[in-house]
Amino acid sequence: TSSAASSASSNSGASSTMHALQSRLHRRFARGVSLSAQYTWGKSLDNASSIGGAGNAVAQDDSNLRAERGLSSFDQRHRLELQYTYEFPFGERRALAQRGWLARLLSNWQVSGGASFLSGQPHTPLVGGNRTNNSGTGAAAGGGSSERADATGLSVRLANPTVNHFFNTEAFTVPPPGRFGSAGRNTIAGPASQALNSSLSRSFRFTEQGPRAEIRLEANNLLNTPAFAGLGTVLNALNFGRLTSARQMRTLKWHARVTF
Repeated sequence: TSSAASSASSNSGASSTMHALQSRLHRRFARGVSLSAQYTWGKSLDNASSIGGAGNAVAQDDSNLRAERGLSSFDQRHRLELQYTYEFPFGERRALAQRGWLARLLSNWQVSGGASFLSGQPHTPLVGGNRTNNSGTGAAAGGGSSERADATGLSVRLANPTVNHFFNTEAFTVPPPGRFGSAGRNTIAGPASQALNSSLSRSFRFTEQGPRAEIRLEANNLLNTPAFAGLGTVLNALNFGRLTSARQMRTLKWHARVTF
């Protein structure tokens, strides 16, 4: 069929648009403190999944590309990123460069890092199993599971999503045999993520003119906040509506370096 043939080739007829508002605040380093924040509000639309990086999917109906118009796979509505640096007020060229064992203990220490708060990226509700070619066109033969579910009209979002029930599975159903699904591309909002990374470091000299040493303790995902990645979006699969995987949890690294 024409649908099956189109899954093995590409054309240059796709289109995409993105509108965004970006703001940035920055406090230059002064008195041992530096802060910056960047916020992006945006929306990206396209009619080809390959634009968003999900190239294993093809158009559900190659004769109705308007039905492919939807959120890009990389779309993130909100993106907030923070960076910070703080130097302890003791040590070389510091405001409190007085002598004493406490000053020596606290001298030349620095805390730095960043935090991110990101909206989830969208996912597409698909028909799987023995219904993968539910329309009878052969569209799924060369493009993986590209046929979508039917939208029931119910809201996809849940007021209190959980790991085992992240979105409203009753918002989708299997289309009648011989017909394409009515659900739009990328209509399921994925899980948001947040992370705090931080490091504590100190540099010092063994002697006044001797080599400089640096020690550093780094913590990624300091608060050990779960950052879920996988989401079951294939109708009739056992994991439909569930979060299926998570990114790396908290890690700690210790570094030591001597510069001659």
